[in-house]
Amino acid sequence: MSYGYRFSAWLVEMLAESSAFSIVLLVMSHVSGPITARDIAAIMTETLTFFCVSGYAVSTLVMRLALHGRWSRVYPVIASLLFLVHFEVMNLLVPDGLMDTHNRFVFRVIGSAVVLVVATAISLVLKGIERTRIAIESS
Repeated sequence: MSYGYRFSAWLVEMLAESSAFSIVLLVMSHVSGPITARDIAAIMTETLTFFCVSGYAVSTLVMRLALHGRWSRVYPVIASLLFLVHFEVMNLLVPDGLMDTHNRFVFRVIGSAVVLVVATAISLVLKGIERTRIAIESS
């Protein structure tokens, strides 16, 4: 699998995770009133900024590009662990933390599940592309 495919998969992964986190954050914030596209775009931008500032984006990019072959199966678990580590680092850096204790626990559980599901789906798609490419090359 070329680096281009894995880099593209990582980009899709970051966008899918930020979209999912935006929905989770909107639900957790108990927003009353209509939610506009501008609200969702603002939360997605904040989420992507969190990914960059915390180092999560860089560490998952390195892992996505470095792991290939048999090791690509463990990437979703590694990505979930990286999410938890980087989220906790941000909690330590931000005065009074990012959320209250209960919401932080809920977000950690839901967030790591989101990362696990998205990374697994992307890894399976990459594996399918690789199998198709190998089948085409061998015929």
